[in-house]
Amino acid sequence: MTERATEKPLEQVIADYRGEAAVLRRRGAGSVADAIEDFADSVARAAEDYLTWLSEADAMGRRGKSAAWLRKRFPDWYDMGHARYSGRNGRVREYRQAVVPQLLDFDAMREEAERVLREGSDEHRRAS
Repeated sequence: MTERATEKPLEQVIADYRGEAAVLRRRGAGSVADAIEDFADSVARAAEDYLTWLSEADAMGRRGKSAAWLRKRFPDWYDMGHARYSGRNGRVREYRQAVVPQLLDFDAMREEAERVLREGSDEHRRAS
């Protein structure tokens, strides 16, 4: 695996701006601090899939693929900043949720659609 780029990760950028907001608030610039915090919160919400790390077991369940499938991709994803080692001994593999697509659960989707149709039908009958 190659050495990563030296740019700060998004998690650190968000944390830095939240820290700056705290300093501004202590110095009496509460409205500016609020604006910075709101912006940081908006970025964090918009990037939730990117900022969320999955354990290898969770990634396997999300994708329906084996550990071997994930581990084959780990070096490239690591180089791109989408996978990392963590844990006490630095040997636990984690993956950004954004690069581990979720399989669609068609059965659950069908059940939800049927439930919504039933509820809508019940509402329609009550209104009549």
